[in-house]
Amino acid sequence: MNVYIIGFLFLLLFIVLPEKFWGHGLEFISQLRNSINEILNHVPFIGLQRRGGLLLSQVSSWSSESSLGLFTKSYVFFPYKFYSNLLEDLYKLERQDGVVVKSFLLEIRKSLMQDISFEKKKKTEIGNGFYQMFFMSGIIFLFLFVLESQLNLKVPFFLKLGIILWQLIGTTLFALTVIWIENKIFTPFSDFIYYLYRLRSMCSIHIDANALFLSFREFCESTKKHKSTKSSVNRVEELLIRLRDMGIPIGSELKEIQEDLWDDMLFEFEKFQKKLFFMKFLVLTFFFLATYLVFVLYLFSFFME
Repeated sequence: MNVYIIGFLFLLLFIVLPEKFWGHGLEFISQLRNSINEILNHVPFIGLQRRGGLLLSQVSSWSSESSLGLFTKSYVFFPYKFYSNLLEDLYKLERQDGVVVKSFLLEIRKSLMQDISFEKKKKTEIGNGFYQMFFMSGIIFLFLFVLESQLNLKVPFFLKLGIILWQLIGTTLFALTVIWIENKIFTPFSDFIYYLYRLRSMCSIHIDANALFLSFREFCESTKKHKSTKSSVNRVEELLIRLRDMGIPIGSELKEIQEDLWDDMLFEFEKFQKKLFFMKFLVLTFFFLATYLVFVLYLFSFFME
């Protein structure tokens, strides 16, 4: 009966309230949804993956327009790693120099899909580490609750606070270390792949070989070095020397180097997993298991009194 009354009241409100009210209500909901999406776009891991998916939609739309021979509309690209800057560079090339970017867009779309899939794998590995920490923390405080409720054992407040702070330090250390390892391993690959796209786009508008070689030197001086990209850097240098001295096109070889870099990055991901596992083991042992042992020792000392 109460359900019918509530339903009748809602119906009455719908009839009585003016249309302007509902218009403002829908506008408020729309603004709230946009605000939530904007916040989520800046949340680490979640935001990165969301922006990647949104940028992929933009690339697909641009690629479809290019296939139909339509002049591309103005885009404000969603920020995702180096891809948004790369797409802005291509957009300028299309508008200012009339370069056909369709083939580049198809490659970028494929590369972007690989990258998003790669980020999902990293997110899963990192997320599992945090889940294990939260799970162990939950077990510890469940153990604490049982001690206090069933055995009437009062654990000192400062001991609880100290354990919470110790676990927070461990979680923060894990997060910062993961970011540091991730940047150290993967940033050189991203920088180099971005540069190769730019280099290939410059080759497509026939920029002087000496200028290309100079840009390569500037890139090598300004970016992080990584032993896994060293051989690819040497290959690019040899290709640019060949282009400068013999005038032989190098576009196809640069594309092959990009594909090889993706294979190298997947190999580095296996190393990343091993380092992540070792870091999880250290944090869980010294910051979570250690707190459990503190409780056990405290309980043992209580019964020995």
